[in-house]
Amino acid sequence: MAEQTGYVKVGDLAPNFCLPSVAGEDIQLSDYSGQKIALFFWASW
Repeated sequence: MAEQTGYVKVGDLAPNFCLPSVAGEDIQLSDYSGQKIALFFWASW
């Protein structure tokens, strides 16, 4: 297992994480394993 530095290098697998959807349900990156995805983050402040 690679040393954890907090950085993801090109070619590394993305670390799994969990965030709430707009509907309020928790969604994990691993729920979409093997699929192409795009992530969009924004803030309203």
